[in-house]
Amino acid sequence: MEQVFDLVNNLLRSDRETKRRDLRVRGYVIIPLSNQAGLLEFIGNTSPLRDWLSRAHIKYGDLICL
Repeated sequence: MEQVFDLVNNLLRSDRETKRRDLRVRGYVIIPLSNQAGLLEFIGNTSPLRDWLSRAHIKYGDLICL
């Protein structure tokens, strides 16, 4: 995934508008504990995707599936 993030960041830097807005994909640290579990770096001022999906489902109904 890190290579994908690098590629997307290169594309974002090559466009004048996205460069002006300083848009980029941010990586984060994950410490694996097992094959299916790990600790994720705390990232301030964010919300879990599930919270957004729940609100979007209420707002848009069946257009978004959980």
